[in-house]
Amino acid sequence: MKSDLGTPDLVIVLDTGGMDYDRLWITQSLRGIVAGKLSVKVSSVGVHSGHGSGVMPSSFRLARQLLSRIEDENTGEILPEWLHLDITDKMKEECAQIAEMGGDSIDDFPLLDGVQKQVNDPLDIVMTMNLSPSLSIIGADGIPSIQDAGNVLRTNTDLKISIRTPPGVSAHEVAEKVQELLESDPPNGAHVEAKMTEVADGFLSPELPENISKGLESACQEFYGHPPMSLFIGGTIPVMAMLQSRYPDSKFIITGAGGPGGNAHGPDEKLHIPTAKKVTKCMSAAVSSAIR
Repeated sequence: MKSDLGTPDLVIVLDTGGMDYDRLWITQSLRGIVAGKLSVKVSSVGVHSGHGSGVMPSSFRLARQLLSRIEDENTGEILPEWLHLDITDKMKEECAQIAEMGGDSIDDFPLLDGVQKQVNDPLDIVMTMNLSPSLSIIGADGIPSIQDAGNVLRTNTDLKISIRTPPGVSAHEVAEKVQELLESDPPNGAHVEAKMTEVADGFLSPELPENISKGLESACQEFYGHPPMSLFIGGTIPVMAMLQSRYPDSKFIITGAGGPGGNAHGPDEKLHIPTAKKVTKCMSAAVSSAIR
């Protein structure tokens, strides 16, 4: 439909939501993702640990050593500067508002008794979840289950790594740099392959024109009784990067009817009908106001 659409002035995406149903939440950013497999191979066959341990390098230790090039294993801090975003004062102010409004829900993590978070201040939690890079290990191969494990030095360790990239940082450039960082100068000469197979940019919303911004605020006051609130999201909506790449000169509004108890993507996903109606009215009124 590109030839029919031309270049839109405004793209509205109704795929998110907010922290409550009392106001319209506008998504200002989404993190991107770079995920793939890190494979570390050291031998052609397994060797009894009583014979080879301490002499043959452990593929697990080498994999852990390579991951330390990305993440400080003591603090969880992501080390490469090219993985970070310069967080503006405006972003900090908006994150502070979110932290204040979120209250105890900002700190609602199912940690076991005594387990400490990596960051504790509510503002740091909001910024870390939504604007900072992170590394997660989400799968593994080459490691037998505990009940099947023998005293054998394994031939390889394969890990599925998932890196959340900050909004505005090119995920494709990150993928190339991550591959180079992990494969270069392999410890103990191990055979290392880092192939990133899932790469999607995040999203950073450009400033809305004054006429659209005013129309949106007026509509929110009419239907919600509150001005719209900014929201940052730590997940990824890959289509947003595609749309922004296709229409670099367009403006975007990402919002939706999602909210507390909605259980998005779950088997009992719910839609808050009154909010769905208000979102529809707000978007219609804002667009109508902008094109007058």
